[in-house]
Amino acid sequence: MYRLRFEEYLAKSFDHLSTIDSLQKEKENYTLTKELFFEFERIKDLEFEDFLNKDREFKKFLSNRILHSELAHVMDEKADYVIQQLFQSYLKNPMLLPDNTIRLIVNDYYVNKSNIKDFRFEFNRIWTSNQKRANKKLIRTVRRKICDYIGGMTDQYAMDQYHKMFGTNSFRRGV
Repeated sequence: MYRLRFEEYLAKSFDHLSTIDSLQKEKENYTLTKELFFEFERIKDLEFEDFLNKDREFKKFLSNRILHSELAHVMDEKADYVIQQLFQSYLKNPMLLPDNTIRLIVNDYYVNKSNIKDFRFEFNRIWTSNQKRANKKLIRTVRRKICDYIGGMTDQYAMDQYHKMFGTNSFRRGV
């Protein structure tokens, strides 16, 4: 009987020891996993810093070689010139504007009066009669709508409009 109890005690002790041993192994695995995780984070941080440095170098390259290049400045000047010429032409003769823009001008001038059938005729009437009196509201509205119209143009469309008005295609040849 004592022997049976002693064997049970030994079995429980071995179970307890194996439990302690497995806990010890789990602790070692946890410590190893934790160390690997921190090492991974450190490497990741180094790689991210390396990426940030390369990104800064690339942006500096783009800035120096492309954004601030002579060609970019020449093209900016051409774009400014074309936009100014279009604006001046449309302001001098707003009838060059498309129907939808004329419609917007008339609607804004009359505060969204939509029962007007012939917008071009109505615009021509108010433009020629009020131009002599320097109607500030109308002039401000026309300028705003011209700016909106030009602002909505793509580069290609602006160049096409310039060519249509001034009969030149010289800007497309490049620098």
